[in-house]
Amino acid sequence: MQANTLDVDLPSSSRDIPHELFRTVFEAAPSSMLVVSEEGAITLVNTQTERLFGWRRDELVGQPVEVLIPRRIRAEHVARRTVFFATPEVRPMGAGRDLFAMRRDGSELPVEITLTPLVLREGPAVLASVVDITERKRAAERLALAVEAAPNVMILVSADGRIAMVNSQVERVFGWAREDLLGQPIETLVPARFRDGHPTQRASFFRSPSTRPMGGGRDLFGVRKDGTELPVEIGLNPIQTADGFFVLAAVIDITQRKQAEHQLRASLAEKETLLKEIHHRVKNNLQLVSSLLKLQSRKLDDPRLLAVFQEAQDRVRAMALIHQKLYQSPNVAQIPAGDYLKSLVSLVAHTYAPLAPNVHAEVSADRVWLTPDVALPLGLIVNELVSNGFKHAFANVPAGQLTISLRAPAADRRVLTVADDGIGVPEGFAPDAGSSLGLRLVGYMLEQLGATMSMSREGGTRFDVSFTVEPSTSGEDLHGR
Repeated sequence: MQANTLDVDLPSSSRDIPHELFRTVFEAAPSSMLVVSEEGAITLVNTQTERLFGWRRDELVGQPVEVLIPRRIRAEHVARRTVFFATPEVRPMGAGRDLFAMRRDGSELPVEITLTPLVLREGPAVLASVVDITERKRAAERLALAVEAAPNVMILVSADGRIAMVNSQVERVFGWAREDLLGQPIETLVPARFRDGHPTQRASFFRSPSTRPMGGGRDLFGVRKDGTELPVEIGLNPIQTADGFFVLAAVIDITQRKQAEHQLRASLAEKETLLKEIHHRVKNNLQLVSSLLKLQSRKLDDPRLLAVFQEAQDRVRAMALIHQKLYQSPNVAQIPAGDYLKSLVSLVAHTYAPLAPNVHAEVSADRVWLTPDVALPLGLIVNELVSNGFKHAFANVPAGQLTISLRAPAADRRVLTVADDGIGVPEGFAPDAGSSLGLRLVGYMLEQLGATMSMSREGGTRFDVSFTVEPSTSGEDLHGR
């Protein structure tokens, strides 16, 4: 055979391919290609072989193929070559083993080799396709180093659910020696109560792999070698390798976090109980003040003084009602606006019913919450405007209606409306210029809210109070809307 030429009987399925085309493809292959005789002699190489190994092709042709094999494994290679020619078939060389080749300068490189048997006129031969996997190995080593250096448990799992790699953290967290886990099913680290369903979930992940947390919205648990369970968080990262598809699972032991959360919840529950008790006691104290005012008023004969005491009692009850609602609320920092306003107006209506027995008060509110610093001035404004409506708006009127509403036209804006269909206020009346304690109190409360108030006399009297609130406390929907 002449150097670097090929006279080959192609497989029956390929015999229509011209030899010249075969030689062209052989030469243009992106990987190193060698033809080796049954005796182990190199008979043909391509340009990539020269580049990969540092030999000229005329130096390689005729040499035993072992010239490209590291000296430490040459003897066993001769035996393996004999085995291949005894049962030739297309297959990867050294399945399951790390393969190495040697350059002309003696340096070694990791390779993958595919063997294809040929029938030449001179006798059997093999076509070897050699791929340099140095960069792939380096990437694998970098991955292994990153996995090993990770502060959390890292587990590489194959598509069939076997553990292919773990880092040292697995020993600390799960109590297993890493060599005892390799090759084991990943369900070894899953509590027995979840094992039956885990293979189905694993198969689902491999059908549509993506980087994501595992078990979104669910509490996850692992199991240690001693059988004790631990709460965990798991991140899944699909990895495609030459050996197949894997998932890299990052496992975080969140035992301390769960304990801290439990302690925090216990502390918050304790503080919530304390706040409820404070609101309860403040409410009781204010009710006591209201009762004292009522008792004191029984000793008075002057109608003007009786009215002053009654108004003072109304204001105290309005404040007490806030603390009662905070005590009853599931959120000790906020109360539902509608519930509070309805209770407050009901109290005022009950007090002044003898003055306007046929006046009906209707309350409506958007489903928002009020913080105490909003509820207190707002409640006092409502108390003053509604009580004034009962006292003054329906003189000599057989029946009428008061309408109280609280709207939320924007997340940070509130509008309180108190309207009546009564006789209306006199011409020239200006609420901000009033000299009564009630009107002055409304002015103070408007300042405290940072609110503005407008008045209309069409069909009775209407007050609109507009103010803003912090978006973070702007009143979440009572029903989570």
